[in-house]
Amino acid sequence: MSELIKCGNCHKSFPINTWKHPNRKVVHCPFCKTAHANSWFDKTWKPNTEWHKNHHKSREFTIADMRRLLRGALGLG
Repeated sequence: MSELIKCGNCHKSFPINTWKHPNRKVVHCPFCKTAHANSWFDKTWKPNTEWHKNHHKSREFTIADMRRLLRGALGLG
């Protein structure tokens, strides 16, 4: 379920997945960064509370996490 939006500024079209972004009021053109009003904005949309609780748990930053980040930054896999 994607919708094509044509930018009025640069006249290029770009797709937007409406089911992935129900909470965005403004969508930006990826080419010229012009703001467009979101016509499919859902005022009744609420985030999944279970995901929100589990996603924002605080945990300690370990050496393994640091190594994983450095490996990704250096492109070592």
